[in-house]
Amino acid sequence: MRFSSIVLSALATIALANKSDGSAVTDGQVVVLSLDNYKQITGDSTKDVLVEYFAPWCPHCNEFAPDYEKLAGLFAAEKEHVTIAKFDASSNKIPDVSITGFPSFYLFPANQKDKPVAYEGDRSVEELADFVKEKGYYGVDVLGDDDDE
Repeated sequence: MRFSSIVLSALATIALANKSDGSAVTDGQVVVLSLDNYKQITGDSTKDVLVEYFAPWCPHCNEFAPDYEKLAGLFAAEKEHVTIAKFDASSNKIPDVSITGFPSFYLFPANQKDKPVAYEGDRSVEELADFVKEKGYYGVDVLGDDDDE
């Protein structure tokens, strides 16, 4: 039963990502990237863009999917500054990042689109949120951390 729901979810993600007009498609709060919209969304100089490079067959990716959705929900109120996205890298090659395992995460800061930053921390909502805060152009703090006190 669980396997069939994973397969259906993966097929739905692939179908959504293959929308041919280049517009942003979402899977919940997460923007689904495709070859048609990848450069447009990751290259948006007005936004920090965090991308999860995943494979539909990867058990780690599937286990982390609900947490990544939670992360996207935390940033939902900051859509003008931050985009949380995912890209099926199992069948598509992207030249600006090096994927050595799944899932992999890169942040494309608003002010340095030519220098994506690889994430190498723990796969947790809190750690990824802190990564976007620390490495992103806007320093958006969705966890309410107050380091200034």
